[in-house]
Amino acid sequence: MTTDKNKLAKRLTAFLGAGLAALLIHAPLALADDTEVYVTTSTEGTQPNILFIVDTSGSMNTTVTIPAVYDPATTYSGDCSFSRIYWTTGSTPPSCSTDQWIPISQNYCKASLAPLASGGRFFDHAAMWRKDWGFFGERGWTSARWQSLEGGADSHPLECEDDSGNHGSADGVWYADKDARNSDPKWSSNASK
Repeated sequence: MTTDKNKLAKRLTAFLGAGLAALLIHAPLALADDTEVYVTTSTEGTQPNILFIVDTSGSMNTTVTIPAVYDPATTYSGDCSFSRIYWTTGSTPPSCSTDQWIPISQNYCKASLAPLASGGRFFDHAAMWRKDWGFFGERGWTSARWQSLEGGADSHPLECEDDSGNHGSADGVWYADKDARNSDPKWSSNASK
């Protein structure tokens, strides 16, 4: 009788094991990948909009140092002169030893004053009132006029496009006069000049 019970227990165990194995094999697999975020089976028409990412990579164990944000109230050390505005035509800030600068007193771009004071940077198209070295008869200067910025020309007024009609050499409505030459007024109240 015990052998019959043992045989029955073995058969029952085998049957239950086979049934459990069949359930596990045929059960749908739970795959956890990012496609579940983008594909939905919702019949309500709402799409999921949350993606939760847990980064357990080795880089998460390191401290990342972020430089401090520019503070206009702080006096920073360095070789650049506080009385100059350094400029560049590219995306890389110029070095302090460059000849691409103008004295603050020659900056007639009023639109640049607040950004330079608060963030230290201003982006715009600018022109400089200057003379070119050239030839006519004997060696001499060509006429002065509004031209592109040039390194080393640090004593010439600078005007910017964002400031057109807003400033000039005095408060009011003034435009850089593109037709002005030599001793002509550099700014005009005429917008078409």
